[in-house]
Amino acid sequence: MKVLYWNVWQVPSIFTDCHGKERANGVNKTIRGYDLVVLNEVFTNKDIITKDLTEYPYSATTPNDLCKLGIGNSGLLILSKYPIIESEFIIYNNKSNYDYFASKGCLKVKINDGQKDYLIYTTHMQAGGRPIDNSVRMKQTEQLIDFIQKTSQNQNYLLIGDFNMCEDLTSVHFTDQRDAKERVETFNKLRDTLQLKVLQTDIIGYLTHGVLVDKYEYNPCDYSDGPYITAQI
Repeated sequence: MKVLYWNVWQVPSIFTDCHGKERANGVNKTIRGYDLVVLNEVFTNKDIITKDLTEYPYSATTPNDLCKLGIGNSGLLILSKYPIIESEFIIYNNKSNYDYFASKGCLKVKINDGQKDYLIYTTHMQAGGRPIDNSVRMKQTEQLIDFIQKTSQNQNYLLIGDFNMCEDLTSVHFTDQRDAKERVETFNKLRDTLQLKVLQTDIIGYLTHGVLVDKYEYNPCDYSDGPYITAQI
C-alpha cells in the first residue's frame, strides 16, 4: 500500500501568508496516485484539496462544530482508495495558546484492501515551546497512549502525524535547551510506552508498531508547512 502523509498548512489567512488557496491547488495535484493519503491542518480549503479526487472514494475526518472558538475541527483528513471499515476520533482534553481555536486529537481508521486490514492513527499535537505547551503536550501524549492501547487490540498499526516533538535534541523547532529536553522526554515516553519504531523527519512522520515500512521518502515542498512523506507498507 502506497501512503502519503502531509501537513498541508491550510489554516485561516490571519495565521498564514494569505496564499492558502494556491497551496491547496498544489496539494490537490500532488496527492494523486496513492492508496492512502493522511493530511493534517486541513482547517480550510478542503473543497479545493479534494476536488475531483475520484480515486479516493472513502474518507474520514472530524465534525466542524467540536470547538466553539473559531476554526472548529481537528484538521485531520484521511483519503483512501480502499474501504474504511472502522473510524473513531478522540479530542484532546488539554490545549493552550492558538490551539484553543482548534480541536486537535487523534483519528483512527481501519482499512481493508481486499486482502488484509490496516490500522492507522493520525494526530496533530500541541504546538509551541513554552513550559505550558510542553505540559499540555505531555497530557495529550498520555491520552494518546491510553486511546491506542484501548483500541489497537494487540494489532500492528501505524501512527502518523505532526507530533511537534521528536527524539532529536537539535531540532530547529525547539526554542531552547529547556524546550528541547521537555519535548524529547515526552516523545520518548510515547515511543517507549507503545514500543514504536521511529521513521520520522524531525517533528513529523511515521511511527510504526509491527508494520513493515519500505521506501520511506522525504519530499521537500516550498509551498507547505513542511515536506510530504511517502512510504510503502
